[in-house]
Amino acid sequence: MTRKMEWQIELSSVRKLMAQNKVKEAIQQLGNIYTKGPENDKVCNFSAMFYSIKEREANGTIAHEQATQNMNKLRLSMLEFLSEEDKNTKKPNPEITLDYYSNEFQLSRTRIALGKLFLQEKQQQLLNLTITEIQQLTQLKSRKFIVISLKEFEQFQLIEKFKTDGKTCWKANQKGIEFFSKFNL
Repeated sequence: MTRKMEWQIELSSVRKLMAQNKVKEAIQQLGNIYTKGPENDKVCNFSAMFYSIKEREANGTIAHEQATQNMNKLRLSMLEFLSEEDKNTKKPNPEITLDYYSNEFQLSRTRIALGKLFLQEKQQQLLNLTITEIQQLTQLKSRKFIVISLKEFEQFQLIEKFKTDGKTCWKANQKGIEFFSKFNL
């Protein structure tokens, strides 16, 4: 997976948060994506606007209706920003080199290994798979490709990410099991 594809997945997750009316979380996610440059300045501005609206509403200096209007303007600004960033990421595909093809091949291999593992996990009732456990059970060497594949699976809602005992874990959901089963893994 190219960085462009990763970027689009991350921006898609921000849109999903906004669709769920989780503006604060969407701004935090944007802050994780854009850590410097003019994009980060815009994200800081979104954050300042969000907290200003919430504070003024809590203090009673603006009516609820006005706060709602201001929040809708903020959402619109954020969506315009995301659309602009989408345009910036929709550049022509990179030249297909042997290195590029090698990465794509490794990523495909990782997807298959994870699909197999999630099917086995469901059958053997293995729960709470961490990245380290996934890496050990699949014997894959690259954590990078595991992380990319997990993000893809999350985007398509094939797996669930959760925390237990302070560890980030993943497990397949019913949609994922049905999806992975289609490929006789």
